[in-house]
Amino acid sequence: MDLSAPRTLLEAVLHLHQLGYESVRVHAYRYATGHWRCELSRLGTPIKGGDRIFGYSSASDWDFLGDGNDQPIAPDALARLLIERVPALAGLRTSAKAYTVWYSVLLDHCAPGGLFILSDDCGYDARRDGYVQLGRPIGSPAGAMAGDQFPLSPVF
Repeated sequence: MDLSAPRTLLEAVLHLHQLGYESVRVHAYRYATGHWRCELSRLGTPIKGGDRIFGYSSASDWDFLGDGNDQPIAPDALARLLIERVPALAGLRTSAKAYTVWYSVLLDHCAPGGLFILSDDCGYDARRDGYVQLGRPIGSPAGAMAGDQFPLSPVF
């Protein structure tokens, strides 16, 4: 299956975890414009106003680094590119097995090519509500986000 750019980023984080960058936390959310956004930060820091080290919007499609390169890239190659181009990742090469196992299982529970969110501009907040909202791939006929719930990680 060809992955969308947003799903490629989620899979790249899985590769980062496998390469030892286990403290990389994903905060994916739906913005008021309808775009899916994703921020990477250090596990255990505040989600909003915290230690954001990388940000992405689905409005950017394949241009992950804002450098105009909009060619599709494989998740493992994106992970290596992030290590190379985002120096703050170096400090996240620490062990956080509980989170990385949860994250891997979360991706397995998403629809094929699907995404997830932890908050949106309509009042949903995973930390308050206790679950992650799973959704279909962007551009699917039924909409970008609609679907099942998944338990929130015990470590966040």
